Amino acid sequence: MYYIISFCLFGCILLFYSCNENEVVKNANIISTTDSTYYIDSLPSQSSLIENNNENNDTLKLDFDDFQIKFPHLNTFSNSEISIKDTTELFLDLESTLDTFLINWKNEKMISHSIKEQYQTVLSVQDEGPHIELYEWKNHKSEWTDVNSIFSNVFLVRKITEEESSHFPKFTKQELVSYLTLNVDENWANKISIPEVGKWTEYFWISFGIRRISIKIILNNGLEITKLLIIYPPMGC
Repeated sequence: MYYIISFCLFGCILLFYSCNENEVVKNANIISTTDSTYYIDSLPSQSSLIENNNENNDTLKLDFDDFQIKFPHLNTFSNSEISIKDTTELFLDLESTLDTFLINWKNEKMISHSIKEQYQTVLSVQDEGPHIELYEWKNHKSEWTDVNSIFSNVFLVRKITEEESSHFPKFTKQELVSYLTLNVDENWANKISIPEVGKWTEYFWISFGIRRISIKIILNNGLEITKLLIIYPPMGC
């Protein structure tokens, strides 16, 4: 997958930095697109609700051989077409938020489990509405961190801060134009190469783009089973 084209439904807020076309971009345009909504004061009651309200209509359920994972108030663009496998991709719709999830373990031979998460930033090129996310280009990947349990088997994901969302490798205008020309098309490359108005740095932003959740269980015979969820947050602004 080289890129994903999507259309903004609402206005985007862009923060622009002044630099000339020959500069290396160190601190690019940043837009905060965190997919997490937090209600810290009510987490215990919410956790109980997540665990006990299993038939909630807006709960996304993924059934693996060894466990079932449930995401409250979460939907993808096509829930019925999710392919459940060792690496499962989820493309969240614009109404979804990700903060907690519940795991029901099925494998009675499990003796331990480990759940970790990682986030990745992405560069998006925009055209006053339509925009593309360059998931396969340069990016910043965070270290893997533990996902904490807050109630029974209910887990809380991290909030990705605006500062974390801004982490990205240095790059030049020519590097970006070359990638777009070779891997996307000249129309998108020209947005950067020949900007219609203003500077080329006004035609892209950097944001939090992917969350990965790794779930590893160890059985009493020593066998390790690992599943990876790759979660793409809503990219509409």
